[in-house]
Amino acid sequence: MDELRSLLVRRCSYVITQDSERRVLKDISIYVEDGVIAELGKATCEAEVKLNGEGMLVLPGLVNAHTHAAMTLLRGYADDLPLKQWLEQKIWPLERRLTYDYCYWGALLACLEMVKFGSTCFMDMYFYPEATAAAANTVGLRAVVSYGMFDFKDPTIAQEQLKGARRFLEKASELRDRGIVLALGPHAPYTCSDELLVGAVELARKNGALIHMHVAETA
Repeated sequence: MDELRSLLVRRCSYVITQDSERRVLKDISIYVEDGVIAELGKATCEAEVKLNGEGMLVLPGLVNAHTHAAMTLLRGYADDLPLKQWLEQKIWPLERRLTYDYCYWGALLACLEMVKFGSTCFMDMYFYPEATAAAANTVGLRAVVSYGMFDFKDPTIAQEQLKGARRFLEKASELRDRGIVLALGPHAPYTCSDELLVGAVELARKNGALIHMHVAETA
């Protein structure tokens, strides 16, 4: 499919600019060329596609700051249970069976849903972060993908998790070249030892990555 070269949205009722003055413009048209807003004003430009913006509000894309995108596959599964029981008895046993392909297709569904409802960027923490990155690239979303980590306070597992995080960050140049931001995702204080948390922060600092973590899940 050929890429859209130009788009004109005519007579938008409101445009929220997010400029330095946070202006809200009324009854204005937007001309987009090669994916960039080229003009705000009256509808004088020709475009491949023209849309009617009357009665509509236009605003910058939303940012979904915490997702487990591939968990669309588990939507509704045992969701009437308390968090601890839900995780330990239902979710974690099922997640052990996940594969790259499962996570790709689950994340792809999530990306399509986010686009439909106005999100253009999301921050994810889940298994197979490379699969989530691939799904984001397929749909054209910006994404922060996190390497999920937990050791259940076991020093041996902590070292294994840190080794896995190092391997993940070695792929940084490849993923960053595709517009993906990298993060490490220690799951939560109750599933991560101090050793793992400190190690994750040190690795993130050395590699220019972010930290993404649950702090108050049931607050």
